[in-house]
Order: sequence, then C-alpha cells, then structure tokens
Amino acid sequence: MPKRLYRSRTERWIAGVCGGLSDYFNVDVIAPRVAFVLLALWNGFGLVLYLLLVILLPDEPLTEVVTEPGLPPVPDEGEPQRRARVLGSILVLGGGG
Repeated sequence: MPKRLYRSRTERWIAGVCGGLSDYFNVDVIAPRVAFVLLALWNGFGLVLYLLLVILLPDEPLTEVVTEPGLPPVPDEGEPQRRARVLGSILVLGGGG
C-alpha cells in the first residue's frame, strides 16, 4: 500500500498538518513546526501554506471507534462538509481584518 499524506489525529496542535508531515517524512514533529514558524515570519508564506494544507489534506483514517456503552456512534463529518466549514471560517476571519 503506498504511503499517503494525511493530517494527524494524534499529533495535533491546530489542525494536524505538522503531525501528518512528520509521519510521512519520518522526522520529529518539531521540525515541520519550526519550518512553518520560520516560513510564517518570512512574509507570511508559512501561514498561507499551512492553511492550504489544512484545506487540501484529509484527516488520518480512524483505526477503531471507541464509544461509551449505550451511546450511538458519533456520525463522521464528511470531507466536503469539513472543507467547506474550514474555507468559510477562513473567509469570515479574513474579511473581518
């Protein structure tokens, strides 16, 4: 099975992009985080790149679902709905500044 790039569900501070990159390239998670901070300080390129990766990369697939007994399973939000929500949030926040 070919290796795919996903946003991490476990190594997540904001959206899991750096955790996903560290898993994909097999490096420590600090390296992509430092790289994005340095790129963000350089004319904001890191911030734009990070936001694009949040929109384009899917979440890491779930390996198992754990719920409390008696509760219905949590419905999985579809990928198009998640992307639309993130894009809408970016547009709202961008228009407010």
